[in-house]
Amino acid sequence: MTVGLSKPRWLQKIRPYADIFFPRACLLCHRVLVNEMNESVCTGCLDELVPDKNVCQKCSAPVPLSVAETPKKCRLCKSDWEFNRVYSMCTYRSSAAKAARKMKSIKHESLTAEVGQKMGIWFAGSAVGRPTYDAIVPIPQHWIRKWFTKYNQAAVLAEMVSRVTRIPIESRWLYRCKWTEKQGTKTIEERLATARDSFAISKPKAVQGMTILLVDDILTSGATASDAARALRGAGAKQVDVLVFARGANAT
Repeated sequence: MTVGLSKPRWLQKIRPYADIFFPRACLLCHRVLVNEMNESVCTGCLDELVPDKNVCQKCSAPVPLSVAETPKKCRLCKSDWEFNRVYSMCTYRSSAAKAARKMKSIKHESLTAEVGQKMGIWFAGSAVGRPTYDAIVPIPQHWIRKWFTKYNQAAVLAEMVSRVTRIPIESRWLYRCKWTEKQGTKTIEERLATARDSFAISKPKAVQGMTILLVDDILTSGATASDAARALRGAGAKQVDVLVFARGANAT
């Protein structure tokens, strides 16, 4: 069941006055926010974050209608992925790409939370034909990076999706056991090699027989999500699917 995450009444009452003395601007279009309940993005920009109509039903990449009508495989699907399928709210371009880049910074955590809420509402509203998930597991950071950044956008997204969908979140089941450099500038082959054996399970018994939804911000090659799914399945998870905010449309 979907639940709304409305703002407190006291905040709704004082927002018009607060905006006079402490004006805010949308992080995506830079328009001044006046009497907007969102903290960091205007309603117009938030409304632009929508799924493509025709996507591959396995990897969620945008595809021609002829392919979308007979899903399960497209040119971006990888045969060696360890997860079952991907759900992506947006394609990584235009406003979604701008939002995804800003969400990587802790100073834009409010944007991540607002995007996560919309992800949760979208995911809950398109539940027909999906399995019932036992737990949401965010893609974790290595403890060194977590110590330095104090922020993990995947964890924020997962928390908001959990609140909306009421699927329990389990942030401690999965952890990174290997330090890896950021994947953004690497080739697909380098990403696959770097991500290999990067994750481990802290509570193998808790994972056994579970249908798990991995949550991350972006999926491009799928290397990180696949390695995380490998660890979960190796510990006995029944099925692992992936939910992301944006799917890279040009991954090869």
